[in-house]
Amino acid sequence: MRDTELDEAIDLMRNEREKVRGYANYFTFESDRDLEEFAIVDTLNEAIKAEGEQGFTEIRIRGRGEDPPDCEAMDSNLHRVAIEITELVDGNAIRATAQTGLSYSWAEWTEEKFTDGVSNLINRKNDRFPSLLGTPYEGGYELVIFTDEPMLDIATINRYLPLDMDKPEYIDNVYILLSYDPSLQKHPYIKLEFNG
Repeated sequence: MRDTELDEAIDLMRNEREKVRGYANYFTFESDRDLEEFAIVDTLNEAIKAEGEQGFTEIRIRGRGEDPPDCEAMDSNLHRVAIEITELVDGNAIRATAQTGLSYSWAEWTEEKFTDGVSNLINRKNDRFPSLLGTPYEGGYELVIFTDEPMLDIATINRYLPLDMDKPEYIDNVYILLSYDPSLQKHPYIKLEFNG
């Protein structure tokens, strides 16, 4: 490799490293948000199939300017499904990590903080339904909430559920996807249940 190529490669690596937020970033791929969203849906899909359930096929990124939704796929009946993706993360912990450089200052997650956070994400994405592009989606409107919060493992989340929340008007299913758990040897996920 010539010196200029090596210098360019090092600059690229430095630029990418500077973009990493350093907190709860298992799923983040700062340089390509579309690839990140595809990977999240694909990871959930593999987790669903590993449990013996029907997953999605033909997952595709819609891309910037073509969203919402972030992705679309086909369901088991070969109907198109709109999929929105959002993150449950403590913004204060991200800022604190950026300021101090210490990634071990984990956010505390009470039951109230968790349920309020999830409810707010659901409501925000439910309100986004009228602006979906590429309608109709005969297979429905799905929401994937992903998190890599260190204090939100599957056991903690299960203790905080079910949400005391009515089914959203437009969203058909809400999944919470967690980062890989070595003790379980999988990506845990939960399909939320609603009142009524």
